[in-house]
Amino acid sequence: MTHPPSPPAARPDPFARFRPATRARIGLGRAGDALPLDALLDFQMAHALARDAVHGAVDWDALEAALPQGPPQ
Repeated sequence: MTHPPSPPAARPDPFARFRPATRARIGLGRAGDALPLDALLDFQMAHALARDAVHGAVDWDALEAALPQGPPQ
């Protein structure tokens, strides 16, 4: 009886040492010619949150109240 071939050994992730040093989305992997679904959905959520932040209303009175008044000491 023959056994099925063993799966190939996992290669070390070349981007693992760089991820802690950057917020960039590096070495996310591939799913065919696209990003893996989790990475794509994470990016789309971050993009939507950024758009909401840019296009959202600003409470100028609250912002002014939160800023220090007078010259720096």
